[in-house]
Amino acid sequence: MLVQVGWPIAELDEAMAIIWRESRCLPDAHNPRDPNGGSYGLFQINGFWCQPSRYHAAGYLARIGVTYCNELYQPLTNIQAAYVIWQLLGWGPWSVQS
Repeated sequence: MLVQVGWPIAELDEAMAIIWRESRCLPDAHNPRDPNGGSYGLFQINGFWCQPSRYHAAGYLARIGVTYCNELYQPLTNIQAAYVIWQLLGWGPWSVQS
């Protein structure tokens, strides 16, 4: 699915490692303790990305059709959303904080 949505081949190992670390490959993984509405799905995408803000009236991910954070439980949607975020910020949103 990663290649299907456009992830570069060179990034697949890192993407798979992040999916494993963040959700253990469980599409319905949810971390309600994460700030800004929790984190959702395979890549554990933070609610910040799918909620309205002063910068994005419908949420940043509305550009790919995500209008509710619960849509991020769908594996293909989550992978697409992660790719859009990765194109904007690289691996920064998934960096491990010490």
